[in-house]
Amino acid sequence: MAFVSPAEARAKWDDGPDGLQLTIPGSRRPFVTLFLLAWLGGWFFGERSAVHELMTGGPGRDDGFLAFWLVGWTLGGAFVAFTVLWALFGRERLALTPDALVVRREVLGIGRGRTYDIRHVKDLRVAAAAGGFDYRRSLEIWGVGGGRIAFDYGAKTVYCAPSIDEAEAKQIIARLQARNHLLAPPGAA
Repeated sequence: MAFVSPAEARAKWDDGPDGLQLTIPGSRRPFVTLFLLAWLGGWFFGERSAVHELMTGGPGRDDGFLAFWLVGWTLGGAFVAFTVLWALFGRERLALTPDALVVRREVLGIGRGRTYDIRHVKDLRVAAAAGGFDYRRSLEIWGVGGGRIAFDYGAKTVYCAPSIDEAEAKQIIARLQARNHLLAPPGAA
């Protein structure tokens, strides 16, 4: 009888003098990425056609509506282009220092990071998968928002690591909690 091989972790750990660093690659979904690339091709031709119509003009045409529509069309295309870039080149970095938890999302080295005071990070946990009507985490399906790891920070819940599975999220949380006692659940020794 042949057993199924256990899945390998997607995250890569680096335990250095500055603290514990974790790098998680963006969501790698080949079918979705190929579909979005093909969709962007069609989207581009629609954009080009609308720009051409707007530039050539014509008597009695409502160019105001076309310009308004073109702005929305462009924003939609930009979002999908970012989603493709995230899938191909994105990564999320978590860094745990003695006094901070840093969460940084980047594509091709460009991104933003947020630094959280470790004393205010509470209830580090595995987050349930986003539901269909959870607008705050609705981008999780595309791998660009939400996440499988959550913690409370003041009156807000912070989500990270959208491209990992629940089992890996448990491993990550256990390692972070073992490294800094302030992240351990209440009552843990």
